[in-house]
Amino acid sequence: MLSAHDNEILTRTGPGTPMGDLFRRFWIPVALAEELPHPDSDPIRLKVLGENLVAFRDTNGNVGLLDNFCPHRRASLFFGRNEECGLRCVYHGWKFDINGDCVDMPSEPAESNFKDKVKITAYPTQEFGSVIWAYMGPPDLKPELPQFEWALVPESHRLVTRWTQDSNFMQAVEGEIDSAHISYLHSTFKREDGAGGATSTFAGSKKGAPELTIKETDYGFIYGARRDAGENGESNWWRATQWLLPAFSLIAGKGWPRGGHMYFPQDDEHISAWEYAYNPNEPLTEEQRIEGRTKFKIFPTTHTLPDGSITDTFRMEANESNDFLMDRQAQREWSYTG
Repeated sequence: MLSAHDNEILTRTGPGTPMGDLFRRFWIPVALAEELPHPDSDPIRLKVLGENLVAFRDTNGNVGLLDNFCPHRRASLFFGRNEECGLRCVYHGWKFDINGDCVDMPSEPAESNFKDKVKITAYPTQEFGSVIWAYMGPPDLKPELPQFEWALVPESHRLVTRWTQDSNFMQAVEGEIDSAHISYLHSTFKREDGAGGATSTFAGSKKGAPELTIKETDYGFIYGARRDAGENGESNWWRATQWLLPAFSLIAGKGWPRGGHMYFPQDDEHISAWEYAYNPNEPLTEEQRIEGRTKFKIFPTTHTLPDGSITDTFRMEANESNDFLMDRQAQREWSYTG
C-alpha cells in the first residue's frame, strides 16, 4: 500500500503539484462540444485541475477557455456578454478574446493604451471527437492531440457523455481497472435460485479472486484478469483493460459498440468522468443512443463544490444524497447491490 505521503503526491493535482504538472502536459477533455452549441452561445463554468475557468464559443465559432474571474475586480466572466468575438465583463465592460487579450476597455479614455497591457489566463483548445480539449501546460511542450479511434469515427458512429463524480481521479482509475469487484458489484442472481444460495450470472464469478497479469506499454499498461470459467477449470475467462496515461481506459467487450472512460480532476475530491461508445463500422442505432444517454440517468445541472466554486456540469440521478436509489427488495431477490 502507498504511504500517506505518497498518496498525497499522487492525488493532489492543483497548480504547482507534481501530478498537476503531469496532467498539464496532456490534452484534457473539459466539455462536450454540444455544451457550446453555436457561436455566441451562453458560456459555461468549469473547474479543471483546481482552476476556475469559463468556456465560450465566439462569433467565429472558436472556443475560448479563460480564467473565470476578470483581472480588474474579479467579477465572474460567466455573467459576461458573449459578443463580437469576445467575452465582455458585465462590471466595467472589459472584453477578452479567446487568446486572453483585452480587446476593449470602454471605461478608459479613448486615447488610453492600458488594455494592451492587460491579459487574462487563457488556454488553447481544440474540438475533436465531440469533445472540447484544452492544453494547460508549458506552450513549448504542447503535444499532439491524441488520435483515439473513437474520436476519429464519424459523429454518427459515437456517443460521448460526461458527469461530475465525487472522488479523486485515482479512486476512479483504480475502480476502472480493478477486475475483482466484477464478481460482486456488477453481479445478478438467477431469479429461480433466490438470493440465499444464488449464483451470479457473470461467467467468471465462481472464482472471485482472479489471477492478474500486467503488461507495461509505452503509453500505460494492459491489465489482464484470468478466472476459471468451466466447472472443472477446463476453460478460462479473461478480462483485459487498457490504461493510457494519464487517465484514459479502454474497456474490453464483445462486438460493437465498444467504449471506455476518461477521468480528469476538477479538484482533488471531484472529477469529470467521461464515457464514450463507438462503432467504427456503422452508425449507432437510435436505441443504442437512448440507452447510452439514459442508463445512468444523467441530467444537466449546476453543481456547487465544497470550496464554493460553481460548475455547469451533469450529475447522476442516483447519488449519495438519495442512497443511490437503492432497492432493498431487488437486493434480496436478484441484484447483488440493489
